[in-house]
Amino acid sequence: MTAIVRTYTHSSLIPAPVSASSGRFTSDSVSQLKQPYMAREKLTVDSGSATSTQVTTAPAGTKLAFVQVQHAKMVHYEITPAGQTIRAADSSSPTLTGDTLFEFGPQWTISFIESVE
Repeated sequence: MTAIVRTYTHSSLIPAPVSASSGRFTSDSVSQLKQPYMAREKLTVDSGSATSTQVTTAPAGTKLAFVQVQHAKMVHYEITPAGQTIRAADSSSPTLTGDTLFEFGPQWTISFIESVE
């Protein structure tokens, strides 16, 4: 079995515009990912060995990673900051399903392995 994992990196969250006619307070906290994304990567992950993103997926200015895991699939993950030895995901790592936003930095990586639980 395999799972498709897509990773998109972004430079920031930005406030969503609030129209005065919407009835919302202009101080409401509504944000969205700054577009366009900075880089993207599509990984095919299996349960045999961990697969990691490339450092080029997190260029200078990266602050966030938006990760999408294939519907009805679960993966284990490990995030490694720049300059550290990549920590490979294993069955003891945290799990992830669906769409998730992570704090992320330049040249960081995320390691994934498919969960068989």
